[in-house]
Amino acid sequence: MTEETTQKATLLPDYSGLSDDQLMEMSGREFADAVVERAKLWAWDVIDPEKYTITELDPDEMQQVRIKWAERHAWMEWWFGVPVPAKQLVLLPNEDFGIKLLLSQQIIDEVKHQRLLSRRAAALGGSAKIERYVPEPEIVANAPEKMVDSESPLEIAAALQCTGEVIVNENTTSRSVLFRVLDEETQQLFVDEIAPDEIRHIGVGVKIVTKYASTPELRRLVLKIQGRKFLTTYPRYLVDYRRFGIERTAPEPVVDGNTEAS
Repeated sequence: MTEETTQKATLLPDYSGLSDDQLMEMSGREFADAVVERAKLWAWDVIDPEKYTITELDPDEMQQVRIKWAERHAWMEWWFGVPVPAKQLVLLPNEDFGIKLLLSQQIIDEVKHQRLLSRRAAALGGSAKIERYVPEPEIVANAPEKMVDSESPLEIAAALQCTGEVIVNENTTSRSVLFRVLDEETQQLFVDEIAPDEIRHIGVGVKIVTKYASTPELRRLVLKIQGRKFLTTYPRYLVDYRRFGIERTAPEPVVDGNTEAS
């Protein structure tokens, strides 16, 4: 029996298994908070250092991995963080002007994050030019174009602010296995400059889901989108970690009663 098979998989709350009446017993805000909390539970499992082994890399190899990580995540901050909320800003009606203002700030924040990580990549010896970066297949699987193609701010919020942003926020905290391998300057960059903004971005998604996930069908759609996001994000994180010599020893978290979202 392998080490992985001896560990139990984390079971996420199966809200999709509720009846329509049960699903609608939650207020809009309660449902939005439940969606975010489920993303946190998923993230806490995936970032848990106790569920990995770490093989120490040669210092020169580790330096190159850190450079590529900073370049990759600078690119992701822009491509996932700018066009996608910009689409939400355009789609939302004028009555949601307060949310539009918050989305505008999110776009500003994401550009800041990209620039900070680009500078960090250059300081480590890499390139600050994100236009030269070619994304790897595991990133393409999470392509932001798929979210931008949506004509629903709610669907985008389900994938981005209420899931993706939550995962990123947890992955870049001291509790994450990632912090065991990042250099101290990059760690501090996330603690001081990036993490505080992510909380605000998640809050934008909560506002959108609170208002617009107003029927059982829409709430089930939010849950389905989140489930797909989990499944496509999981292999990307494993590949990302593996470059640092981090290998998963625990099974994948179970989403909605099984490991394959419909």
